[in-house]
Amino acid sequence: MITITSYGHPNVLATHKTTMEVTAASDLTLNGDCIIGVRAEFDAEELKAFLSSCKKMCVTIDIDGDALTFTAETNPYFEDSHEIVFRRGEFVSERTAGVRASMACVDLPRDFVQKMKRPEQKIVLRVEPA
Repeated sequence: MITITSYGHPNVLATHKTTMEVTAASDLTLNGDCIIGVRAEFDAEELKAFLSSCKKMCVTIDIDGDALTFTAETNPYFEDSHEIVFRRGEFVSERTAGVRASMACVDLPRDFVQKMKRPEQKIVLRVEPA
């Protein structure tokens, strides 16, 4: 299992219809409507090895024990050390960890998104084979 930790930000909107992203950047503008967490901490090499080792993944987003899960097909060509993107569609870039995701930002419960707006809110993504 891969663990990715990020934190909330007041500008989290989580309204994008096709993507969901966490970023290592510490700031977020209102244009980043696909970003659910900033200051992401993860081992890019470990994530890349995981994505190359299986075809499908299960991603659990956990905020203080309140969790939800989605699935996606892995992108073995993932290469980014700053951003992790999950896409409902099939577009692949070096930032894309998963495609054909069963969930995007717009699907997140709004009470979940409200928690993501808290600057010190820890947001944990657990990624494992599906």
